[in-house]
Amino acid sequence: MSEHHTTETIVAHTPGPWRIDGLTIESVRGGNICLVNLARPEAPTKANLALIAAAPDLLALCKRYAEECSECAGTGIIIGTLPSEDCPDCSDIRAVIAKAEGRK
Repeated sequence: MSEHHTTETIVAHTPGPWRIDGLTIESVRGGNICLVNLARPEAPTKANLALIAAAPDLLALCKRYAEECSECAGTGIIIGTLPSEDCPDCSDIRAVIAKAEGRK
């Protein structure tokens, strides 16, 4: 089996808010975000749907908290250090933001 490598362009996600409609996550503005696989209905389905539906709000909250970091003033870099150092106070939340945005 051969591997195929593709270059993907990161595109912004569909803006929230999202809502649950049966086994589908929908954008309040219209359009499906995802559909749960009906072939494998399992107990965590509702919890997974709720987590996915909350994703835009969680991402926005992470970004707000990162911007309010008192150590780096929202820059992600400790102020006044040469060479520049990543801020340890908000590096974890910035990693989560990067993962959510498809950068990691």
